[in-house]
Amino acid sequence: MRQFIPFKFMLLVLFAVLAAYSYRLSLSTEQAAKARFEQRSERVIQGLNARIDQLTQGLLSARTLPMIISNDLKPNHFRLYMSQRHLREEFPAAFGFGYIRRLAAADVASFVEEQQQYRPDFQIQSLGAGGEEYFIVQYIEPLASNRAAIGLNLASEKKRRAAALRAMKSNAMALSEKLELARDGHAEAGFLMLLPYYLRPLEGVTPTEAERQDSLLGWVYAPISLTKLLAGLDDLAENRIDYAIYAGDELKPQHLLFASQASALDVTAAAFTRRVELELGGQLWTVILSTSSTFQSPLERWLWLLVFGFLLAGLLLGVLLMRSSFKQE
Repeated sequence: MRQFIPFKFMLLVLFAVLAAYSYRLSLSTEQAAKARFEQRSERVIQGLNARIDQLTQGLLSARTLPMIISNDLKPNHFRLYMSQRHLREEFPAAFGFGYIRRLAAADVASFVEEQQQYRPDFQIQSLGAGGEEYFIVQYIEPLASNRAAIGLNLASEKKRRAAALRAMKSNAMALSEKLELARDGHAEAGFLMLLPYYLRPLEGVTPTEAERQDSLLGWVYAPISLTKLLAGLDDLAENRIDYAIYAGDELKPQHLLFASQASALDVTAAAFTRRVELELGGQLWTVILSTSSTFQSPLERWLWLLVFGFLLAGLLLGVLLMRSSFKQE
């Protein structure tokens, strides 16, 4: 019996070595997978920020026109200027770019009369009760697919009005809440991006916040398709990341803006998850990122089977050696 003690000891050492190796292998694999998840999920976040930044640059560019011609903007001016841009290629998520005029209620009638000199069918459209101020879509290009927006009074709807006022007060780009936007005769989920435009102050004069707000003439704006803005970000992560985006910080179905896959709505089975909160134009968006079903490589998916195979082979080898030793006795 004594001669089996070294053999049993060697067998225990073999299993200990295999177990330690398996643990280190699984630990290093998990760490590498987590790092890869962090890297790929960051690409999604950076891609979203880049798309918003690109649209903001488009608004800044569009704002130069009314600034140059001191707000004496005519339909042909805006159409000619925007025709120089390749809007669909540069800004695929934007339905178009437009100009919104701020007016006191007392000035609306004369404004409509002036606009009808160029466009006889120009009329004010409202989405609700009017007020003391009107925020009227004066121009938008391309016109053919956005004609329904012409004359729309954004101040007559609370979400649009709130975004316009936030842009005015902050002197920065503002996003509206999720909206249903008229597009080619149907409604599509989206939101508005707005950038304010003010009368230029006198040289050497720094206006106060109240004076700047009083000098607001209007906004350049872009209606944005939610689907076109948010879809395809997983391509940046080689389709290995699922993501869901919510308005605000509550992950409730009624706050969902977009989900790349149905699996992005239930991340309990995901190997890794990440929550990122983004402040975009005064709106808080919460992005939930998770590993997709294709996140692991084929080698990683077979790793545990290989480790189990090594352990089983070691066990079988031990049994065979023990049987052989018994027969020799």
